[in-house]
Amino acid sequence: MSIISKEKINNSLTSKAENSLTITPILDSEKQIGESTIDLRLGTKFEVDMRTRKPFFDPLSDKRPIETFFQDTYRNFGEKFILYPQQLVLASTFEYVKLPDDLFGIVFTRSSWNRLGLNISSVLQSGYAGVINLELVNNSSNPIALYPGLRIVQLILFSVDGEKREAYYRDSISKYVANSDPDLSSISEDEDLQVLKNKFPINS
Repeated sequence: MSIISKEKINNSLTSKAENSLTITPILDSEKQIGESTIDLRLGTKFEVDMRTRKPFFDPLSDKRPIETFFQDTYRNFGEKFILYPQQLVLASTFEYVKLPDDLFGIVFTRSSWNRLGLNISSVLQSGYAGVINLELVNNSSNPIALYPGLRIVQLILFSVDGEKREAYYRDSISKYVANSDPDLSSISEDEDLQVLKNKFPINS
């Protein structure tokens, strides 16, 4: 597995082939596409976790939808969103990303944001299509002002070695496919949890 260079990124982005890399919209290719990374911007929708009367979320026995633990809010370009210390907020990239069958991606926080206490990491399987979910957590002691449209993460692409295979995301029953907004956790749908639920009694 090798890192895709700037030249290969640009060639794939401009390719007319059906199975090619798509990242759109790229507002400033000179700033966003580096020698081996692609900067992606913060989107406009946020899912903010909030306290409820229930003491915790239980993926095995909780019958309430997970949406009840989050509140959505929007910010336009130029408007700030305040991320408080130890707060969890789900956001997404402004860009839509589609990976071809032979590329695999890793997402990291840009260094400048990382140094403020914002840590983001994620994996994109071959064939992924949609905006990229960003799990925002402020690990510092001070609130951080975030602005939609600012470059917040870097995408690193790797070529997948071996025989050509069908894309995992495109042809699987993955829970997270073709997202257009921040996508809440689907942990309750995990097969492991259903096995535990069927084989063992649940203690309230």
